[in-house]
Parts: sequence; structure tokens; C-alpha cells
Amino acid sequence: MDTTPFSSLFIAYVVFGVGFGLVNSPITNAAVSGMPRAQAGVAAGIASTSRQIGQTLGVAVVGALVTSRVHGSVRTGLAAASHLGWWTLAGCGALVLVLGVVATSRSALASAERTARALNPEGIRGVEGQ
Repeated sequence: MDTTPFSSLFIAYVVFGVGFGLVNSPITNAAVSGMPRAQAGVAAGIASTSRQIGQTLGVAVVGALVTSRVHGSVRTGLAAASHLGWWTLAGCGALVLVLGVVATSRSALASAERTARALNPEGIRGVEGQ
């Protein structure tokens, strides 16, 4: 709508940008930390590719949802139609939050530690001296 104040838009975009910035490093750290050092580059590459595919699909899906709700002119109907897109993004954010809590539980961290020890040949004693 033409009546949406600039300050509201600015605050929404700043919150979104800060949130996205705070998520990138932990995602890469989580992908790389459980892998052997020899596989760290592969893990970082997969995390980066997954992030790019997710962003591409996110823009396409939310764009399709929003444009399917526009009635009449895009100029006048886009703001009202965008509510579905924002609720979809909020739901995805809540899902990521829940998955983050589950993935950092004691059980999940213990499982990650066991897997890292099993996959990391550098952690096996006696291998370095052979």
C-alpha cells in the first residue's frame, strides 16, 4: 500500500537482514564441524549450495504464493497479497527455530560427537605415528 510508512519497511528489512546474517555462520559451522578435516571443504560447499538452492526456491515459492493472491492491479494489490508470503516466512523461521533447538539438545550433541569420532581418522590414537 502507498500508506505503509518507510520506517516500518526499514525495520522489517533490518530485522530480516540481521537474522539472516546471524544464521549463516552457525549453518556453515554445523556443516563443517562434524566432518573430518579432509572433508571440510566438501561440507562447506554442500552447505553453501544448499543455502543457494533454498534461497532460489524460497523466492520462487513465496513469489508464486504472493502473486496468486493479487487481485486487480499489482500496484494496489501487492501489499495485501504479501501477507501470505510473510506468514509463510514466519512459519519457516519458526520451523528452523524448533529444528535448531532439537539439533542442539544433549542427545543430538552426543550423537554428533560419536559420529565425528567415528568419521575422523585424525582422532584415532596411534595413526599419526605409523
